[in-house]
Amino acid sequence: MRMAKKLKEDVNLDEIDENFIISSFKTTEPQQTGGILQAVERAKENRETGKGKKRGLSEYGEKFLKRNELKTRQCVYISGQIHAVISRLVHVIADKDITVGGYIDTVLAEHLERHKEEINELYRQKREDLI
Repeated sequence: MRMAKKLKEDVNLDEIDENFIISSFKTTEPQQTGGILQAVERAKENRETGKGKKRGLSEYGEKFLKRNELKTRQCVYISGQIHAVISRLVHVIADKDITVGGYIDTVLAEHLERHKEEINELYRQKREDLI
């Protein structure tokens, strides 16, 4: 509960660095979340200073903040801190039009599409090593 209150005050949601979020899925090393929190704080300040929601969300919003109905769902675990940031992001920026799961599904789909060649090559290498 204390973490959620801190994030509510410190998080800027309009300038989330999607490249940082996506790149955090590529490594097994723990990521520093300071960059996310700073980006979320900048976004919150921009929103409060009167910048238009649609202008601020144009490219990012079109790609990641669209409604994504999940027909079949699976349970996965993420850190509480990342969940809190993503939850604030989707509820403030997207005005509750999407869910945390829908946002994560969209971000991961983009990540997999963007890196499919590297992922497939790594997969093939591991499969060859197993046989």
